[in-house]
Amino acid sequence: MVPDMKRAVKMAERTRGKPANIDMALAALCLKLDLPDDAPFLIFAAGRMVGWIAHAAEQSLSGKMIRPRAKYLGN
Repeated sequence: MVPDMKRAVKMAERTRGKPANIDMALAALCLKLDLPDDAPFLIFAAGRMVGWIAHAAEQSLSGKMIRPRAKYLGN
């Protein structure tokens, strides 16, 4: 990691009082690769959609709800 990015991560951690998370890592990656400004959101959304599809496929194959503790209340 480049020194400027290390400083940014440390400053973010100090400000939040928590360790850097995947969002910070994604932002750092996109900056390092000089990706467009909307790249972090698109990469995050693509990963989330893959997870949703995997859950739907697993639920479809098993015939059971993956999270039976969750309760749909409507609306």
